[in-house]
This record gives sequence, C-alpha cells and structure tokens, in this order.
Amino acid sequence: MKRDRAMEELRALVLANNPQLTSAELDKTH
Repeated sequence: MKRDRAMEELRALVLANNPQLTSAELDKTH
C-alpha cells in the first residue's frame, strides 16, 4: 500500500510538471 501511494504521488507530481501528458502515456513509462 505504501508503494502504491508513493507511485500515485509521483504520478501527480509528473502530471503537475507535464500537464500535456496523459495517464496512458505515464503508464507506458512504468
């Protein structure tokens, strides 16, 4: 659970810095 929360926080940070990215594109990087 801790790991999932960290991943969600990291994803939110990436989206904040790169609003043009879609969640699908983020998923491809993992």
